[in-house]
Amino acid sequence: MIYQSIAIDYKQFHYPKAVERALEFLKSHDFTTFIGGRYPIEGDLMYANVDIVDTRVYEETKIEGHKDYMDVQFLVIGEEQMEVLIRQTAPDVVEAYDDKDCYFYDPTQGGTVTITVRPGDYCIFYPGELHRTLIAPHEVQQIRKVVVKIHKSLLRE
Repeated sequence: MIYQSIAIDYKQFHYPKAVERALEFLKSHDFTTFIGGRYPIEGDLMYANVDIVDTRVYEETKIEGHKDYMDVQFLVIGEEQMEVLIRQTAPDVVEAYDDKDCYFYDPTQGGTVTITVRPGDYCIFYPGELHRTLIAPHEVQQIRKVVVKIHKSLLRE
């Protein structure tokens, strides 16, 4: 997991080229004007989901992971907490949506690191990195975020 501000020059970190393209897409658009939905960047290999959604109390959130896609989650409006699961072994899958490359895991698992994400911050979750998002840091609120999905095949460029 990587946590950083879009204001910092991302090129100094030597991310994979596909990640740099995703960050450039995020940096070059005003997402306050976008309606919710899916926006193609490089067809099905890289696309952005603009989400206008409410955060949730911790107990209503789920641990998720992806096998084929990386997430670059970028907060536009609001505040959200995220967790990344730091473990040697993955917990049991409790829900699987193969067609969406989305898997939910046993929510009682510990071993997490929590961060508070503010507008302009992004978090990168590689395939296989388990994470929990949409956690309300103080009270439930509506947020606007963009999740760029990058297929793992693009990470080899």
